Amino acid sequence: WMAGEIDRAIAEDRFSPGTFVRAGDFLLRKKMTATAGKAAGHATKQGRGFLPAHVLAMRCAFATGEGDKAISCAMKAAGIAANPKPFYELVAALKSASLRTDKDAVMALEKLVEAEPRDAESVRRLGDAFLRGGEPRRALHLLDVFIRDQKGDASLAMRVVTAEAARRAGEIDKAAKILAQAWKEHPSDRDLLNNLVFTLALDGKTLPEAQRLLPRLLEGEDESLAILDTAAVVCRNAGRIEEAKEYLRKALKGVEKTAPHWLRMNPTCVDMEVYEGKYDERLNVDLDRFERFKLSA
Repeated sequence: WMAGEIDRAIAEDRFSPGTFVRAGDFLLRKKMTATAGKAAGHATKQGRGFLPAHVLAMRCAFATGEGDKAISCAMKAAGIAANPKPFYELVAALKSASLRTDKDAVMALEKLVEAEPRDAESVRRLGDAFLRGGEPRRALHLLDVFIRDQKGDASLAMRVVTAEAARRAGEIDKAAKILAQAWKEHPSDRDLLNNLVFTLALDGKTLPEAQRLLPRLLEGEDESLAILDTAAVVCRNAGRIEEAKEYLRKALKGVEKTAPHWLRMNPTCVDMEVYEGKYDERLNVDLDRFERFKLSA
């Protein structure tokens, strides 16, 4: 009965957008999500720029599990709201949770940073979005400026992301210095040490330091894929090919049990031929796709 009434009211355009929003809110609370969505859709069409209509449409999309539609509604709401921050925060959170980086995610984060340039979490997430979007130099500029303004008070997570941006931008020395200082302050953080050793191994000038730190990295009982991979890269770049191959063999033994997706994501990272002189820059691209940084610190 109620669905029929809503259909007739829409067909006859009988009520104002506000009335449809109130009816839709009632229907949504009664779990009549499809009918509520119809009311919301009509209200947004008829009441252009009417914020409550877009909010109702967003709520209906959430209720029906239509994430992309909810994000679209949130972006429209942000465009007309006097205070768009809650909507941009919602979009950024949804995109971050799904590990998706697109123009909506970047735009939402840019708006948040623009509104609060000293908000560390928004800045870090925007830097990470630039990285995921293949723009390391934009990420490095944003994050480096923020870190300098913090005068040594930047979080470990912020510094790790900045170092990753520097590494991907080809500024290995800068990345190594950031990680070295961070590890000096957090000497028990093995993930951080792993990042440092891997980065040092990428430059011939710092490779000796990577070799010096490698035994320290391997001291722990747990040799994760990331650590074994780093050890192989250090040995490979130092010309210790047989050792590099041995570390790869150890990685292969445990990879199916611990991270079966790793082989699919990084097929050349465990290719023995790569470590017998046929290495090329494509390996670095594949390594970039492996999550090697602990960003929750």
